Amino acid sequence: MRSDPVSFRCLAGLAILVLSLTPAGVLDRGPVICPFRRLTGLPCPTCGLTRSWRAALHGRFRESVALHPLGPLTVVGAAAFAAGIGESNPGLTRRLQSWTVLGPLAAAWVSVWLIRLRAATR
Repeated sequence: MRSDPVSFRCLAGLAILVLSLTPAGVLDRGPVICPFRRLTGLPCPTCGLTRSWRAALHGRFRESVALHPLGPLTVVGAAAFAAGIGESNPGLTRRLQSWTVLGPLAAAWVSVWLIRLRAATR
């Protein structure tokens, strides 16, 4: 069963809309909902992304990078995905989904996570 990409685009757009309208303090006062962090006390690869997106969408880029170094990049990617950029160009979509792009992105993601894990255990 395949998922409808339009549904995922709508979800990405909705996430961006909600976070752009969310006041800063709301997310800072909430409980820890990450199962990995609740079990281990350590950040997961995505810990901080929601707050990072919110900061980026409010124009606070230093705060966004401090919360998660990949936050600004992922919010731009989500916005491009939500807008359907590249959908009309199948060649571009194939190149973006190839391992020449996904491999380095995955390596960067794991590297950032390992650096954050090391900092959290010091």
